[in-house]
Amino acid sequence: MLWNEDQVLLLWKYMLILFKATGRKNYAIEALTLLSQYHILLPCNLVEQLKWSRFVNVRGLPGHNISCDLHMEHLNRLVKVSIEGLGANKSEKSIKRVAKAMGVLTKQWSKNMKMIGGAELRGHYVVFIFLFLMLVNCEI
Repeated sequence: MLWNEDQVLLLWKYMLILFKATGRKNYAIEALTLLSQYHILLPCNLVEQLKWSRFVNVRGLPGHNISCDLHMEHLNRLVKVSIEGLGANKSEKSIKRVAKAMGVLTKQWSKNMKMIGGAELRGHYVVFIFLFLMLVNCEI
């Protein structure tokens, strides 16, 4: 589900009431802190930073914000798939190499997913198609 910053703040208001009613003291304090920072304590520029720091827009289009946690899960999945693709060549050195290449891999991954229509594939098929499309794009 795609959220914008105003919907998330409204959710925090409801959650504050819920946390207070169910005796979740620490969560209620966190919600109250966030809302008081947003509405009272912080200057305008930091309020904007507080709103937008919870989201990332990887497509660059309005209304396509996803939470930072979800984006991190996507990156973790890509790392795991890439490490699976190493097969018997898994070593600490090759895993570090994969981790350092994540910036290039994410761009290539999204480009290739657009080429194949964003199909949901699992396991080695993802790795095989990804590596095949990288070879085609590199014109080897």
